[in-house]
Amino acid sequence: MQPDGTEQPKNDEYNYQTDSMSLVPLIRCDIQFEEYLLLKAICLCNPTVHGLSEHAQRIIAKERQRYANALLDYCLKNRNGGPNRYVELLGIIPVLIHQQRLQKDIHIFHISPFISNLPHIFQFLEDIMFA
Repeated sequence: MQPDGTEQPKNDEYNYQTDSMSLVPLIRCDIQFEEYLLLKAICLCNPTVHGLSEHAQRIIAKERQRYANALLDYCLKNRNGGPNRYVELLGIIPVLIHQQRLQKDIHIFHISPFISNLPHIFQFLEDIMFA
């Protein structure tokens, strides 16, 4: 539910499955807010992003490891079966990455036809999406 009271995505929308696919493992795991924040930080610190220098990759990998260590520490201190919980949470990352790629594809598929006649904007988005 959105802050204005509307429900997004709606179950009858074509992209409902893509928009809601990450919710199932998050609900199944009964993820806590702190765990979600650390998991999201681990996902965002992706050193394999195309176009990063080696120096930038090392920095991001180091930060990713710090967040992963913080998540492990949190799981060990706040959950029974901490190591199992940690592995369970890390197992959600491929689902989140897959969802992000699907949403990117949907965005390209639906937005590109509308902006294709605006060459400057289209080139800008093409540079972002295909990089």
